[in-house]
Amino acid sequence: MYEELNGLMRGSEDNNENREALIIMKRVFLSNDGQFALARILETCKFIEQCDNEADMALNNFAKDLLTTIYTDANTGSVNSSKIMSVVKKLIRRK
Repeated sequence: MYEELNGLMRGSEDNNENREALIIMKRVFLSNDGQFALARILETCKFIEQCDNEADMALNNFAKDLLTTIYTDANTGSVNSSKIMSVVKKLIRRK
């Protein structure tokens, strides 16, 4: 399942279906409700916890890829790291 989701997030620009999926993911996860859901996903994926085994590391890597996908500017290709840090800080405060 990880490989399938990872493939979606790293889909080629020529694949319109993947582009549409990425647009929807950004729209969903950048909304207020989406930010709440994203925080829950990051918690489940051991994003701010120590990874003790390969399964946890795979989940953690998926969380990193998801954040990169959501916060990458389509025009410049750069990642908005300040937005990512804002999400992570909120997540840490909730703990």
